Amino acid sequence: MRIRLLIASPTESCCNLLDAMLEAALCLIPLDVSAQIVHSQQELLERLAEDIDDVVMLDWDLTKAETPQLVQDILAANNRLRIVALLPLHLRQYRQSVWEAGACSSVPRGAIEMTVSAL
Repeated sequence: MRIRLLIASPTESCCNLLDAMLEAALCLIPLDVSAQIVHSQQELLERLAEDIDDVVMLDWDLTKAETPQLVQDILAANNRLRIVALLPLHLRQYRQSVWEAGACSSVPRGAIEMTVSAL
């Protein structure tokens, strides 16, 4: 079974980080994952309208404080999607709000950066 992952981030550095993390994970766990990247909220919504993705990794920098609302809007349109929100370490107060909005997980970006650098 193929997992269709959509990475939504406006920054190349975050996309590169997630790509490196995915590559490292796939070396350890042989899953069939295809990944696509979008760099704006408009691109994200257009892509999601095609109904071809399974998981969305949503970077905080895409919509910042509007991230919980975007999660709600995405899931209202397609409740089978799974959303992982990437949050800045210093904004832990948003973790609860993205969960309440329906994200299945949230990850502090600093934790990802430390994990990848340890590989």
